[in-house]
Amino acid sequence: MWYNCLLSELGGPPGVCILVSTEKITNLAPNDQLTSVHQVADRMFPAYTIDEGHAYMAGCTLDNRLFMRVAVNLADGTKYFFLDSSARRLDNAVVTKLGLENNFKLERSPERAETDIARLAEIAQRMVKDEFGDLAGSGAKPQVELAAMWCKYAQGKLRFSIGERSVDLPFADWAATLVPPPFICPYTGAKTFHLSATSDGRIVAAEQIATCDQSGLRLLREDLVICTVSGKLVSRDLTEVCPVTDEYVLSEEMVECESCRQRVSPKSVESNRCSACRQPQRAAKDDPRLTRLLDAHPQARNWRKWTVAETANVLIFNGSGLLKRIRLVLDKDTLKPKHLAVGSRFSPAWTAIESERLDEVL
Repeated sequence: MWYNCLLSELGGPPGVCILVSTEKITNLAPNDQLTSVHQVADRMFPAYTIDEGHAYMAGCTLDNRLFMRVAVNLADGTKYFFLDSSARRLDNAVVTKLGLENNFKLERSPERAETDIARLAEIAQRMVKDEFGDLAGSGAKPQVELAAMWCKYAQGKLRFSIGERSVDLPFADWAATLVPPPFICPYTGAKTFHLSATSDGRIVAAEQIATCDQSGLRLLREDLVICTVSGKLVSRDLTEVCPVTDEYVLSEEMVECESCRQRVSPKSVESNRCSACRQPQRAAKDDPRLTRLLDAHPQARNWRKWTVAETANVLIFNGSGLLKRIRLVLDKDTLKPKHLAVGSRFSPAWTAIESERLDEVL
């Protein structure tokens, strides 16, 4: 079949047309490319392990993409080069990747693309003329053989289902080079070919799952912590962070400090007191923590001296006068009372008082 091609579209003079025939152009395809959805499935599915679930194809297309092989017969042999559908010359790495040199002949063109083939054929002939010219100045033109090369491009998605939930994994690549892509866990970012489900049904990378020693639930490793008291690997939700040691501790393992009445790790406690309460520092007049207290409660100046300790959550002030003592456990951010107690300097006993009486006892 013959087609008109505008030379202006090909870099030639405007308004001039030539006739290009596509009848003698052979249709080829790479030997090693996948040609059916069944073959795509056979290549993909064996790569994945789905614990107590299954995988299936949730859509797949194999589109034919046009290339052109240009064979130039010269005295010293035949030289080949390839063009893509935009008439860009392919480098050798792409030619090898797509297997264009290892091909077979098709009985007919898989697509109606005569116009595109004719356009590429004319551009190819001009490239040959520009690169090879005539033969040794004899005026003879090089013999050129053109072939339409059809490569399949695969795209679609795999669907992995476990229980009532499913996740999709898209893929897109040349059918000659298509390989199973790794699943990227949406929660951890881990790449994997082994999928499993947590106890709450999330489909994740199986390598990122561990069992909580306390509850027996299957959870993401990033949601588990080591309890520094029991040594168990447990859900973060079952723990508290000790304000003194800054370590994760199972809530049921936490104890109350007898002095500040804060929940702390038993590892920080000796003689019923946490390490913060055991090691207070004398508060200098310019100590910013004492300054905050005096600004918020000016009557605190009535006490002769103060010591201060702190945890991640509270400031612990101990004030002393001639005969009395006072203990203030205040929220570190707001200075709201968490625990108040008064006592005598001549007795180890403390008496807890209501938070509302802070200004009164100061």
